[in-house]
Amino acid sequence: MSFREPRNLRCNRPVTRYRTHLQQEVQCKPATINRYLVSLKRYFAWLTEQSLLDRNPAHPIKLVKAVEQASHRMDDQQESAFVATVQHGRRLRDIVLITLMLHTGLRVGEVCSLQWHDVASHPRSGHLKIWGKRHKYREVPLNSTARRVLEELKTQHKQDGDLSTFVFASIRTGDCLTPRAIGFIVKKYARQAGLMLLIRLKNKDRVALSFCLYSFLLRWPLVTRTLPLGQPAVRRKDGPNPVLNATWGLPK
Repeated sequence: MSFREPRNLRCNRPVTRYRTHLQQEVQCKPATINRYLVSLKRYFAWLTEQSLLDRNPAHPIKLVKAVEQASHRMDDQQESAFVATVQHGRRLRDIVLITLMLHTGLRVGEVCSLQWHDVASHPRSGHLKIWGKRHKYREVPLNSTARRVLEELKTQHKQDGDLSTFVFASIRTGDCLTPRAIGFIVKKYARQAGLMLLIRLKNKDRVALSFCLYSFLLRWPLVTRTLPLGQPAVRRKDGPNPVLNATWGLPK
């Protein structure tokens, strides 16, 4: 049985109409539409290679572009509600975790791998020794609030006989907290503080909810406070500065 090329596949109109159908009638998201279009492109490309079609009708069809929306920062009232919710839970580890990330802007992976020998705390100064992305070393200064909560946590570890070298250790395993565990902690307090409706996921990058929450709640306030007034945060691929080391939009 020989394959006969349909007449309607000799032009791009059927594929274009199919894309319009997915957009307007089915109302699929751009990522879903692009996945269908890529499947068609690959299938028709295979038919063309097998000489079953003269041309690929889906090749010139463009994928749907999604406009990346800028992140929204917490205002002072939302940040106060979030911190008050964490303190109301009266769990010292979580209080120190949230306070440290709010005051230093560390990444999730850097917080997980933080050990006590990386903490240099003195009565009037202090800093964290951080090995970040691509094995870059930097020293993050600690203010009085961060030093105070770290000393409280260290004292509690000594009283409980905790021999873990990690600053934030799991109670169940004794090992360091995982990024997923920190995501659940942030998500729990964000829900209690009523901030869940302010989070928007980025489908393009497939950012997990926990990391999106972390970026919105913990790193963005530090960025907007540190940058000069009116200067937007930008994407930086290099440089040890943690403030300009991530993708941020204009403050709303």
